[in-house]
Amino acid sequence: LLYHLHRAGLPVPTPVAARYRRHGPLYTADIITERLLDSVSLAEQLRRRAIPILGWITIGRCIRSFHDLGVCHPDLNAHNIMLVGDDSVYLIDFDRGRL
Repeated sequence: LLYHLHRAGLPVPTPVAARYRRHGPLYTADIITERLLDSVSLAEQLRRRAIPILGWITIGRCIRSFHDLGVCHPDLNAHNIMLVGDDSVYLIDFDRGRL
């Protein structure tokens, strides 16, 4: 899913490698993504200081871009919204996500 989201131009970390291992009826999965340099989660940023209105608008537009493409992120929370610099927003943690 992350590969398809990245190819669609959505703001997600670039996937680098993945592994899927089956153990009977269960499985484990791992993924390596690019590191988002100078990023901070929305939760961490809110502990530091308030977000200005233009920041909230940018966050809302980011989430809207995923919804417009039919992306379901069942674990979307302030820890999975990454702020990079003053004007970039990325979403992470799509392990249970779907289109």
